[in-house]
Amino acid sequence: DVYTLGVILYELLAGRRPFEAVRTPEEMRQQVLSGEAPRPSTAITKVPADPDGRPVSQTLETISASRSVQPGRLRQALSGDLDTICLMAIRREPTERYGSAEQLAEDVERHLTGQPVQAQPPSLGYRLGKFVRRHRAGVATTAVFLLAMGATVVFYTDQLQTERDRAQVEAETAEQVVTFMEELFDLADPEESRGQDITVREVMDEGAERLKTELEDEPAVRARLLDVMGGVYLTLKSSDEAEAVLQQAVEDWERVGAGGEAGLVESLNKLGGVQGQLMKQDDAVASYERALQIARVTEGDPSLKVAELLNNLSLIESQRGDYLRMEELLREAIAMEEALAEDGELKAGAKLFNLAWVTQYNGRYDEAIELYQRSRELLELEYGEDHPRVLYPMQALGVLYTEIGDYDAADALMTEVMEKTRTIYGEESVDYGFALSDMGRIRSGQERYDEAEDLLVRAIEVLRAAYDGPHPN
Repeated sequence: DVYTLGVILYELLAGRRPFEAVRTPEEMRQQVLSGEAPRPSTAITKVPADPDGRPVSQTLETISASRSVQPGRLRQALSGDLDTICLMAIRREPTERYGSAEQLAEDVERHLTGQPVQAQPPSLGYRLGKFVRRHRAGVATTAVFLLAMGATVVFYTDQLQTERDRAQVEAETAEQVVTFMEELFDLADPEESRGQDITVREVMDEGAERLKTELEDEPAVRARLLDVMGGVYLTLKSSDEAEAVLQQAVEDWERVGAGGEAGLVESLNKLGGVQGQLMKQDDAVASYERALQIARVTEGDPSLKVAELLNNLSLIESQRGDYLRMEELLREAIAMEEALAEDGELKAGAKLFNLAWVTQYNGRYDEAIELYQRSRELLELEYGEDHPRVLYPMQALGVLYTEIGDYDAADALMTEVMEKTRTIYGEESVDYGFALSDMGRIRSGQERYDEAEDLLVRAIEVLRAAYDGPHPN
């Protein structure tokens, strides 16, 4: 029975029968006599439901998983010959089906060996396509040789033109940016300020106000300026203002379109950081994920920019309390950095620090210790032993040693941290206040309570003086 064999083949391939959303033999009869069965490659993407809305079949993901193939590959495999063979076997008129089970089997065999199948119309394009697939290597070699000769000239001509145009646009943009910034900082000229002291914040505010109406017909220039100003506002701890100008920068980069992708990624990256500071985690995740989507195409995957964005997104996931996702993102970012490292020069110290933190949070202390130590080594190689960034893994490791009761190891590390913090930041800094506090905990653990009290009292004094008004720290 060719029809029955066609139904079986259909179900073997697509994980469902041609007509499924029926409940009675009469409904099935009507479907077979008057309905049109969907192609198997189409049927797998739709989950049929009965008249009550209940699904009566598996999902595409389930079907693909049971066949050990990705959903996209399964759809691709079914499209073409297999769709046609199945539908010919179950055509409504018996005379339009295969004449016998043997003919059906022969067409399946032709498909498996790359030969044209009888169910397909014998067009030149179809038969040529089959020939190319059967002789892929020979055809590819010939085509590549012929195409390369012509494409080489076209490519280099086009490449030179593109690079020249890009360089000219970049030069013009840079010149306009410099001119605008020079005019902006003229505000600090005594003749302009009339003897008043003008702060960087006031200069930025003036620039942001001007850009609301200026350079509307130069979106690339305005976007670049707004991006720079967003970074300055970030440095000034003015998160609300930074968010506003960076959102405008993103809109201007969108207007630029092709050629503005790198700028768009950078502005989205900064915007995500600002939104994280403002505790707008959902907005931050949306900004980072959009930047990642663009960067994976324009920068390449893997790339250092993609690794940076993965790291930044992981910090937002830590704010949201999704530490499993945070760790997954960090491991992907670090693996990407390792794959791209030249001559073993890995610069993933900061990412390893973040990974150590989440590993410690999850209670895997031995692994966290190794990661903090590795983070310190890489940061020292990248920045030098006395750089402030090297203090982060040292201090965090000292805190971890305190938590697990290894007070001798904690004492040695924190003593070094205190000395370097005093030298770099000074004895009145927030950083030194935290170092005092951490050392106080260590002394308390060592049961040296008088010393602990002195350290903690001093820490409170430093922190109270450092913050303007009440503060959680």
